[in-house]
Amino acid sequence: ERETFKETVGSSINDTLPVQLVFGQERMFFRVPKQRWATQLAQKIGPISEFIAERIQFVYIPAVRTPSDVDGVIDSILAGRLAALEADADYQKAIEKVRELQEPVLQQLSQELTTTLQEFLPAVKRVSVDITPTRRYERMRTASEVTVDDGVPTSLESKGDGVVSLAAIGLMRRSTVPGQNRHVVLAIEEPESHLHPKAMHLLRQILHEVARPQQVVITTHSPLFAERRSPSANVLVRSNSAHPARSVADIRD
Repeated sequence: ERETFKETVGSSINDTLPVQLVFGQERMFFRVPKQRWATQLAQKIGPISEFIAERIQFVYIPAVRTPSDVDGVIDSILAGRLAALEADADYQKAIEKVRELQEPVLQQLSQELTTTLQEFLPAVKRVSVDITPTRRYERMRTASEVTVDDGVPTSLESKGDGVVSLAAIGLMRRSTVPGQNRHVVLAIEEPESHLHPKAMHLLRQILHEVARPQQVVITTHSPLFAERRSPSANVLVRSNSAHPARSVADIRD
């Protein structure tokens, strides 16, 4: 990875590449702090940010998790799975047939809009309504509806906040499988939101499993999700300042 960095950025580094992401009320920015051993790195923000972005996928799960969040994740997963079909000859023929059937409708609508606009704007020569091949493929990939059968088949939108919350976390976790050259950082705000104690304990076990192959960062007000085995893994925030915990007692306080 260091060799690839040197080839891409043009500078050598040791095991550590310090960078900063600064978030403010008005703006956010990325920078590379100046280092005595590599002062030129601070001038190579563009290639460095691209190098990092290609290797780290940051997935954020907010504290408020709605059915639309779940639908978005499912559509994203579905799009990835269905994209594999697009190389299939039969699938391409089917899409071409859809295009042929849509074409007369698009042409008629284009003509109607052209006539209408020309009445008000004589300079208008032609209006075209079209569906690009990319858009046509995208729409074929994202048309899912989620039904949960726990005795009575019900749409996910009609389920309680706890079920929706767990579905969102679970599915987002499934959508973040680390690639060969890409590492995932999974960031979850308040995983305890809307959950009863049994579900919270189960989720805690799942998060520990997820944290083995990738990095997991959570914000929480629940003592259940504090990392007791390694106090310094907990960052405590008080009065707008943050520092690693020194002990379990420090976390309790």
